[in-house]
Amino acid sequence: MLRHLILVAALSVGPLLPLSAVAQPLVQDVPQSAQNVSSPTLRGISGITPLGGNLYMVVDDIDGGVGTPQFHVMTLNVNLTSGFLVSSLLTSSTGFASGSQYESIEFNSNTGYLYVCSEFDHTIRKVDGDGLQLGFVPTPSIYGSAQGNRSLESLAYQDEIDVLWTANEEELTVDSGTNHVRLQRFVGEVATEQYAYPVELP
Repeated sequence: MLRHLILVAALSVGPLLPLSAVAQPLVQDVPQSAQNVSSPTLRGISGITPLGGNLYMVVDDIDGGVGTPQFHVMTLNVNLTSGFLVSSLLTSSTGFASGSQYESIEFNSNTGYLYVCSEFDHTIRKVDGDGLQLGFVPTPSIYGSAQGNRSLESLAYQDEIDVLWTANEEELTVDSGTNHVRLQRFVGEVATEQYAYPVELP
């Protein structure tokens, strides 16, 4: 998908790389059906990240007004030929110590901690396996112009080169009328370049 990005120099916050340099897959693809796991303790699953083998971690986007946001470790067996989810097993559930409206999750195998992004306050938090907040990945202030809770919606992380990506759900107010969202690249948790990506009208 990254090969379709349109580079807009005006959005750059650092040195720009040719698109060919970032066109490789960033995370292991998981069939969408894997997110439709039915369980009494799973609520509003919004993100999933591979932990290795058939272990995955999922995050819910329940906010503080409804319940404590949680992340869950699950065993998911996927038929790699058909792409269908064959079976699932919930291994553990852990509540976050803070934050709300988490939309995506990524596991950093180099450090053992998790990245979670919030569409509510345009932050990327670093948390440990107990849900305790360890700090933040600094995001460009431009994301402060998000429309309501339409801020950071996704994460992708590539362990081998320590590169993290995020993107907003809908165009920022400063980008109103462009039908573009901003894809932000981080290297070593430092924001580098941004790319404009065209989205379909709702």
